[in-house]
Amino acid sequence: MRQLEDDILKWGNAGNVEKMLLTGYALIKIFEELGHSQRMVARTYYDMYQLAISKEKYYKRAVELIKLSYQNCWAYFGYDCEEVRDRASYAGDPKSHCNYLMSD
Repeated sequence: MRQLEDDILKWGNAGNVEKMLLTGYALIKIFEELGHSQRMVARTYYDMYQLAISKEKYYKRAVELIKLSYQNCWAYFGYDCEEVRDRASYAGDPKSHCNYLMSD
């Protein structure tokens, strides 16, 4: 898991959305198989969203990712907190993130 988390950062820093997404989905699969908290899943989806939203080609995927991040964040915290509010805001308006089309 640690290697996959490191690879997400590596691919993200390199701007390689496709490899970062594949790595992120592999990590989420492991989290789910091992029964890790939804907070870890939410965080990974959010990391994926932040890079996907930077390129128009991945906009639809970014919308899906932020919704999944929000759902898992809400399920973990179960109440209104800053993380949940942030995710809800981006889920409602994905283009409001500072990375929107930053790499295009």
